[in-house]
This record gives sequence, C-alpha cells and structure tokens, in this order.
Amino acid sequence: MSEPTATRPAALSRDDRNPGEKPGFDVPWGGSIRSSLAGAGRRSRVGFSLIELMVTLIILSVIIVFAIQEYEQHIVAAKAARARNDLEDLAKAVRLYNIREEKPFEIGTFTAQYLGTFVGTYLETAPPLDPWGKPYLHAPELGVIYSCGPNLVDETTNFAGKSDDLVYHYLPADFYVTRAEYVDANRNGQIDMGDEVEISFSRPARMEGVSLFDFRTVNPENAFGSAKVVAPAKGRSLKIFFGPPLPPRIKIGETKIQVFYDIQSVVDFSSPPMPLKSLEDVVIQRKRM
Repeated sequence: MSEPTATRPAALSRDDRNPGEKPGFDVPWGGSIRSSLAGAGRRSRVGFSLIELMVTLIILSVIIVFAIQEYEQHIVAAKAARARNDLEDLAKAVRLYNIREEKPFEIGTFTAQYLGTFVGTYLETAPPLDPWGKPYLHAPELGVIYSCGPNLVDETTNFAGKSDDLVYHYLPADFYVTRAEYVDANRNGQIDMGDEVEISFSRPARMEGVSLFDFRTVNPENAFGSAKVVAPAKGRSLKIFFGPPLPPRIKIGETKIQVFYDIQSVVDFSSPPMPLKSLEDVVIQRKRM
C-alpha cells in the first residue's frame, strides 16, 4: 500500500486575491513589499533631516544679516538727516549775522564757549553736538558749515578727495562782486580826493597785486581818476582810494563797476581757485553809515 503524498496548495491566481488588494509580492512577515515600503517611507518623514536643518539655518542667517545691514543703514540715514537740519539752522544764523554785523562771522567751532553773544542773539540755544558727538565746524574762507561725519576726521579743510563729511554751503557758489559803496571819508559832502569806494565779494578772497586795471567803470569811463587799490591779503572786500592828480568822476546811483575777465589778483579759496567776475554790472551806491 503506497503512502499518501503531500500535496502543495495551489497558488492563488490574480483573480483569487481578496477584492481591493493591490498587486504586490508576498513577504514572509505578511503583507507585501509595496505596503512595507510605504510604511517605511512614512516612518522616515517624521522630523527634519540634518541637511534640512542646515539649509534652514543658512536661510535664517542670510535673513538676519540683511536685516542688520538694513537697520544700520537706517540709523546712519537718520543721523545724517539730523545733521543736515542742524547745519541748516546754523547757516541761517550765520547769514543773519553777516547781514547785521559789520564784519563777517569767522568763529571756527560751534560751541557755547566760543560763540559768546551769538547764542541768544542769532541762535536761540547753544548749538548741539553732531550725531557722532563732535561740535559742528565752520570754514569761513570756504563759506561752509560742516560735520566731520561718522569717521570723526576733518576732511573738508584738508581737501580730502573722498570724504564722509556733511557740508552745508551758505555762500553763493559763484565768486563775484556783490556791491560797490561810496564812502565820504573826509565828510565834506563832495566826491573828491580822500574819499573811497568799497567793493564787496560774494565769497572770501585771496588778494595779491590788485590794481586799478583789474576794474573798469561805465557812465562815465575811467571814473576813478588816479585812485589806488588797497586790498588785504584775504577778506571779502577791498577799497579804492581817490588821490591826486586826477580827481574821481563817479556818479552815485549811475556809475557802474565791472571786473576785467579772468583776473588772477583776486581769487577765492576753492580748489582750484575761482577768479573774481561780474555776473552783472554793479551800480555804485552811497554806503549807509
């Protein structure tokens, strides 16, 4: 009698699988390779990987750097705006002083100890320090009021090529004759020997070798006669003194004075120096005493 042989169960065909079961390879622990891989994928996405953390930190670092730079630029811009407002206020006070006073304002540092009665007369209160903690400065020969800026170095009067100074020009950019005033020096009520004409400029000047030939008059011509020029080494005006032998022939309110083109005897303090010129004919008027 033959022994019974074990029979292997027939493999399930594709059609014999449970309805809704997705195709896949069977694995010993149950389920399929597809479902096992899907589960592993879900487990690997829990939390951040090291690379993801590094990328996030790099992005945050870049954002922080840009934010700091933007903040610093905002602070610098705010300080510069405050300095410009201060400079404008100081310039208004200096202009008013120059109009009212006989001599121009020449103090170089805006601190209360140097300004004296300027504070209270032309400035309501003592001038503030600039936003970087230094006094505002004044260069009268250049006609500017300025702050040394963030680097605290005076690069305005040193004619530095590149500068972070904040500069306010309170004088006209051009260098020209602003007025010509007759002075009855001998007080005899006549235009004669001993009298003078004072010629003023828009900016401080350096003067050397100035002569009567640097100027001319219209209505009439050669109205200064044989006068001579007296000019300081630097300043904002010069004087023409009437002397013998030829008397002056000027007419108050009619005679005009002109500067010969491109004279080098009267120049300003800019770099390069600008020669004195006539923007328009200046009529000689009587000086108010």
